[in-house]
Amino acid sequence: MRRFTRALFVLVLCCCLFAAGCATTVKREHKLVKRSHETQPSWISIIPSEPGYLFFVGTSGDSSSYDEGKKDAVSDALSFVVAAIGISVSSSLTYEERFFAEEYTAIVSRELLSSGRANLQDAEIVEAYHEEYERADGSVFFRVWVLLKYSRAEIRGEQERIEDILRLKYGEISRLEREAKEYGEKGELIQAVASRLNAAFFSLKVDDEGVFFDRNIQKAQELIAAIELEKSGDRQVGLVGEGLTKPLVLHVYTRSDAKKIPLSNAPVKFTYRVPKSRGSGYKLRVERTTTDADGKASLYLTRIYEVREANEVEAEIDLAPFFSARLDAVPARYSDRVEALQQLLGTKRVTFTFRSDSPAKSYQTAIFFLQTDEGRVVRKPSVAAALVEDLRRRGFSVFEIPTDPELFLYRDEYERIQYLKEKASQATQRIMIGEVRIVKYDRIAGFYTASAESVVRLYDAKQGFVLGTWQHPASGTGSSKEAARNNAFLEAGRRLGDLLSGSLP
Repeated sequence: MRRFTRALFVLVLCCCLFAAGCATTVKREHKLVKRSHETQPSWISIIPSEPGYLFFVGTSGDSSSYDEGKKDAVSDALSFVVAAIGISVSSSLTYEERFFAEEYTAIVSRELLSSGRANLQDAEIVEAYHEEYERADGSVFFRVWVLLKYSRAEIRGEQERIEDILRLKYGEISRLEREAKEYGEKGELIQAVASRLNAAFFSLKVDDEGVFFDRNIQKAQELIAAIELEKSGDRQVGLVGEGLTKPLVLHVYTRSDAKKIPLSNAPVKFTYRVPKSRGSGYKLRVERTTTDADGKASLYLTRIYEVREANEVEAEIDLAPFFSARLDAVPARYSDRVEALQQLLGTKRVTFTFRSDSPAKSYQTAIFFLQTDEGRVVRKPSVAAALVEDLRRRGFSVFEIPTDPELFLYRDEYERIQYLKEKASQATQRIMIGEVRIVKYDRIAGFYTASAESVVRLYDAKQGFVLGTWQHPASGTGSSKEAARNNAFLEAGRRLGDLLSGSLP
């Protein structure tokens, strides 16, 4: 009896909950007050078929007006059109093909759903059906269905048109990536790097370039990291005016199972300094070449220009032609990738060093300079003192002859040589006589510039004949004529040091 009572209670409770649910359902029902057709068209549930055409059904949600509902229904149907156009590529498996399909779909959507951009011909709304409902509060809403009809031929034509557009955009990237892979498989790392860099920079021209740019830059870095360098011909000794006896050789290779694999046709850049053709100082000379079948690139230094304990020649893998000219095209958001690439490339270089000497360093040389400004002797600052200091620092055996410059002003060349021979020691082997004169002053923005001309002759102290003649300009700037003149004399001494250290016989 007790079990029966408990069961009866559960049954009553369930009935109450069911009734409450039914009551709630009744309250949520909306009343159908009008429909455009007596019955729903069959095409809503069964899509028609017709040779040469495709049909698409679209439906709206609860819309506040018929026009709004119809617009939503057409958009819904067009989404199926887009899907149909993308069917041919939507099953692709690779990332590139999936990306191709997504981009493909996006382009079709923009063109079909934007007003005036639907290129498909013979497109028509075959039929539209709607229902009008009234809510419990008296407001109304509409539900609309549309049946769209499209020509299969036009859809295929649109597919081909957009596929052509996308292949033009992404086909070159794929081609370069395939090319890089083929080069890598053949062990041609430099060419593989070039193709990867070209693919990375080409990707900047397309939408969603990030994945393509990052991937190819990373692959290029992996290839560059596998490149190794060795040098030979280092630490030679050469004489000024002559060349090194052996070439400087850079060996470029990679490894496979600890075996060195030479890399041919690798672009290499050698950089070293030489005197400027005009004025004093030095400039960098760049010589480019490629490695031979043995992976070797050679530089033959045929002339040494200066006396130094450690001349330097830098050799590096030269990938600048592949990407440096286009670095300004890389968006700022990728600057960290570019910097990482440059840092890695910076490790792919070596420095050769060699010592250069001059036979002239062993000759004891006496030096005297006459300094004039508008025909008047100028005693300080001393050009000779500045030149002697510079040449001694380079290892030359030189000294200044202390004498009164007024005694030289009106003497001829022979008399000057004889006078200096008397003043110099018996061990003197050469005599250097120079004259530096101020030729003009200019004044610009309150400052003076003094222009000077230098003429230097080197004589054999025993025989008296000329061993060499040099001419060189110099200039100096200052707040007064005197300051500009003094700076011009000091600059003349420094410039002559650069010039003579590399050219004295």
